[in-house]
Amino acid sequence: MKKLLLLGLLSLAVAALLSVAIPLVSTSVYADTSAIASQPNKDVSTSVASQDWHQYLGGNLSEPINRITFNSRFNGWESNSSLQVRICKIPDGSSIQYCTGNVDTVLSSKTLFNNSNPMPVGERDVFVERTVTLDTPLALTSGTGYVLNVRCPGGSCDLRGSSDVNAYPDGSLGRKVTGGVAADDTVKDAYFVIGGEDEIEITFPQDSSEPNTNFSNWEVNYELLTQGSGKVRVGYGTDLNALSLSDEVDVANNVFSTAVPRENILTPGTWFAQAELLDDNENILETSPVISFTAIEPPDTSGMQVVAIQPSQDSGSAATHQYWDQYLGNNLSGVVDGITFNTKFNNWVSNSSLSVQICERYDGQSVFHCAAEKTLASKVIYSSTNQMPLSEQGVFVERTVVFDNPVTLNDGVEYLFVIRCNGNASNCSIKGSSDADSYGDGSLAMGVNGNFVGDSVVKDAFFILGSESDLTPVIIVPGIMGSRLNRVSDGEEVWPDAQTMFDSESDEHLDELALNISGKERAGKEMDPESIIDSEEIVIAGPISVERIAYGNLINNFIDQGYEEDVNLFLAPYDWRLDIHDEINRFGGNVSEAVASSPTGKINIVAHSMGGLLVREYLSNFSDTSFVDKLIIAGVPQLGAPKAFKAIMYGDNMGFVFPGRDILNPERIQTISQDMPGVYELLPSRRYVQVNGGYVHDFRSGGSDILDYDETEQLLEDNAKNSTILGIADGFHSPLDGKSFNAQNVYNIIGCERGETFGAFRIYDDKVEITPVDGDGTVPLTSAINLSSEYTNYFIPGSKHMGIIRDEEPLELINNILGGNPDIVPDGVETTNQECFNPEDQSRVVETLQVSTHSPVELHVYDMAGNHLGPNVDGDIDLQIPGGDYETIGHNNFAILPNGNYEIVVDATGAGEFDLEIETYADLVPESKVTYIDVPVESDASVATLDFSGATGDLTLNLDSDGDENTDEQIQPNAVLDSETAGDIIPPEIVFDMPSEVIVNSQVVIDFAVTDDLSGIEVVEADFDGTPVDTGDVVQISSIGDHILTVRAVDSAGNPRTEEFVFHAIYNFGGFMSPLIQDGSGIYKLGSTIPIKFQLVDANGGHISTASALLTMKKISSGIVGDEEVPLSTSAADTGNIFRYDYVANQYIYNLSTKTMSIGTWQLKIALGDTTSYEVEISLKK
Repeated sequence: MKKLLLLGLLSLAVAALLSVAIPLVSTSVYADTSAIASQPNKDVSTSVASQDWHQYLGGNLSEPINRITFNSRFNGWESNSSLQVRICKIPDGSSIQYCTGNVDTVLSSKTLFNNSNPMPVGERDVFVERTVTLDTPLALTSGTGYVLNVRCPGGSCDLRGSSDVNAYPDGSLGRKVTGGVAADDTVKDAYFVIGGEDEIEITFPQDSSEPNTNFSNWEVNYELLTQGSGKVRVGYGTDLNALSLSDEVDVANNVFSTAVPRENILTPGTWFAQAELLDDNENILETSPVISFTAIEPPDTSGMQVVAIQPSQDSGSAATHQYWDQYLGNNLSGVVDGITFNTKFNNWVSNSSLSVQICERYDGQSVFHCAAEKTLASKVIYSSTNQMPLSEQGVFVERTVVFDNPVTLNDGVEYLFVIRCNGNASNCSIKGSSDADSYGDGSLAMGVNGNFVGDSVVKDAFFILGSESDLTPVIIVPGIMGSRLNRVSDGEEVWPDAQTMFDSESDEHLDELALNISGKERAGKEMDPESIIDSEEIVIAGPISVERIAYGNLINNFIDQGYEEDVNLFLAPYDWRLDIHDEINRFGGNVSEAVASSPTGKINIVAHSMGGLLVREYLSNFSDTSFVDKLIIAGVPQLGAPKAFKAIMYGDNMGFVFPGRDILNPERIQTISQDMPGVYELLPSRRYVQVNGGYVHDFRSGGSDILDYDETEQLLEDNAKNSTILGIADGFHSPLDGKSFNAQNVYNIIGCERGETFGAFRIYDDKVEITPVDGDGTVPLTSAINLSSEYTNYFIPGSKHMGIIRDEEPLELINNILGGNPDIVPDGVETTNQECFNPEDQSRVVETLQVSTHSPVELHVYDMAGNHLGPNVDGDIDLQIPGGDYETIGHNNFAILPNGNYEIVVDATGAGEFDLEIETYADLVPESKVTYIDVPVESDASVATLDFSGATGDLTLNLDSDGDENTDEQIQPNAVLDSETAGDIIPPEIVFDMPSEVIVNSQVVIDFAVTDDLSGIEVVEADFDGTPVDTGDVVQISSIGDHILTVRAVDSAGNPRTEEFVFHAIYNFGGFMSPLIQDGSGIYKLGSTIPIKFQLVDANGGHISTASALLTMKKISSGIVGDEEVPLSTSAADTGNIFRYDYVANQYIYNLSTKTMSIGTWQLKIALGDTTSYEVEISLKK
């Protein structure tokens, strides 16, 4: 078989800079060569000019040799150096184990580098593993000895290999190894020969550079490491799961190449590439691994000014450097941020460098040089430690360089721009003007010494970019969890500490963030909100890492425009755990600093999410807020968000997710948030409930209520949530929710049409459901648009909560607003909410799929490319499906995805039953719902799978009960609901028609009715004291006490209702017997003994003798029964106050002695074991 290998070396010398990412495959796989050779040996002879390394290959070889892999270090490359490899045969009967140089012994030779093809600077003096393909495969003959020879004329080589003096299969041929060995006697795989079947390898040469703004094509070169013909196809794109392999190239010889047009790779982000090898009949022989690379945009130079355009070259030169100078003039003002220029570096050597400078010209001098004391800014682009990529050597490349520190220009001072091309006297050519007098002041004209590519009319070779001066300061205020929290005691980061979060399944390190029950910091656990989180990176495994961009894009957006942190860009971190009101003083310090640095005394504020609530609270304290020029709020939960309810009640990741992976343990967030005012203040407020109609439906215990604010608060308190902090949150919102932001120019950026936005929680007897609502995935639209008539509003359909301050469109919008152009709206941004609620363009309708399971099972979803959504083996959640989200509430799991075709897998965690529901929404309106109810699973080995292609497709659920990967049962859905019934959220109604109290040993007819007005009844189950029954059944109640009838009903939409009906079984009390009078009129002599008697029977009239009966009595005064029970005297026949049973008379009897009682009226009370009691009054007289 032929093999195709795509190595992880990729380059792009183009406008969208490719900073090479970690390859997905870290090692190459070669044919097994253990039987060929694995040990090196070095020739004992050395000389100044050359050094040979030899490896005896053996004498029992027969497979052909196609290529050679070895690892060497070439020391001291010179103009006469070269690197060669040879295969030689050992003369018959000779013990010579090196190449003698005789023509008849050298079978194959290959020169890798020489003076006309010098070794790249980056490969010199370092160990490099190389694979060399022979021009012609070399057939080996068994019985002939062979030697591999690495030659290094003009220098010397070190080779990774064995220092064992007798390391060969034939010990008699062992030779002493001298010098240069970079291993030990246990390392014997330093280099080796590869033989056997043909293979193919595709290599993308490495190339990393500063961003460019002008280029032609991205050249991709392939090296075919086999003989023969065929075809190679290569594919590239930003979607790993949708690589279209095209760009087919015919292969006839060893090397071929293709070019990828620049316009194909201008989209920033992660790109993927893959190739495949085909034979002449286009059968795929092998597919390469996937490699990844990153495309980023060049610095944003929009709004900058061209202040000079002509170049000139210094008339003097030296052996080790060359200057290109440009006189900029003396009437300049403003700020120089960066430079764009186009050069060709002709001959890069080990000591070369490329740098640029801005300097002042010596007063009164015509010298066009930059001296150190006159240099204002400089930037080294390439140097000996950061080599220029090979692809940029000897070709024109346009570069844009942004200085670390901008230079302020002063009118009247003359300035120069210099390009330094050190390393050779004729190193650089520059695109520009050949006009010898091209400057404004002819007296300063200088002769041009050639190397120009332009002509007298081409004067745009390079130019200086200057930004507008007097920038209005901007304050950035992040949302919840957007500020780093460092431990005050030692300065160590506690939040987020993402690597620790990833490495820990339970995230217990976050326990330090918990507050006390008053919502204050605990002693010794104080935190410092040190900075805004720009980005976080976690190492997944080895060299593979993942980055999460938080506020980095927003910050860099301003920096790229010339803003400087703490000069005119201020970041306002805060402790998001605490009461927002307590953080306004900290924010006030940021405001004071920004106002003080403003040339006009005005500032701009960009506040995201919870940060907007902080700004609202702060500004409410001022009568005059004219110091705020523009206030931009983005994704602000002005009235709160139901997602906070989930965090406090069930746990949540609070949006802190990495691309493709959710690493934050939601249960830990639930634990630490219980006493955090900042989280409680994100709960929906009273105004939210008034506007939205409530966000909690409580269907438990037969209820059907949409809870109001106070009822929701009571629900939280009933679940042990902090009542004090609930009051703080209410007090925070109530004064402000009905008032607009206290600023003149408020711009509100709102995300919508995200189907994962929590709108309501539906709490049933045995599960929880979620109802989506329009929003940005976190903040509902109704909260974000509070009092929207007071603001200038922008709506971004499809934008996620963090995307509002991270994505290209909103960043462009923010720039337009602050630049005084709020009416210039980027594509994808709307100025009305029409596109959020009911888009006129029906192609814009967002179709969402919500898959949920209910019971202790794991839910997994895979798209057609194999991307996974659901829990992984590390205890985290994979979020690999584009646009997918995953939520867990107790044993309820939810996968929210773009509508499409998916494989749904339900993995049991134990024996029992589960429900599976699949809902389809069009712009959050239910379109269809498929339900599988009470699916049985035998054990934790059970797995159910469904290939879902829509509600009208094949809906067979394949159940593997025992985990043997074979389908044991095929299950059809209980119901497939259309748009008329898919929105049913009301569970069935259960009505009982039976007596609640019965005589023991009665027969009772079970009588209940179940109804559902919308989707219809799907499941009805009933049991009486644990035994299954149905309505109409007759049951015998054979013991006293409570007997429970439990009825569970589920409608076709999967809404469950469980209700209980309690039968209380009692004895049939026959009344008090003589001499007592039932109506209480009996009068008895004080001091006498009164027999108290009664009988108990069951429903059939049978006497009951086993009941317990106790007698108590209380004195009645003025018609009021006293509280004190009087102790009873006992007779020989009685024990305490317990009745005895007379089996002859079938009656209970107690002889009451009245000797210790007093004259008057008494209440006698009999308490029976069936929880009933009976009273009678008696009167005592002398």
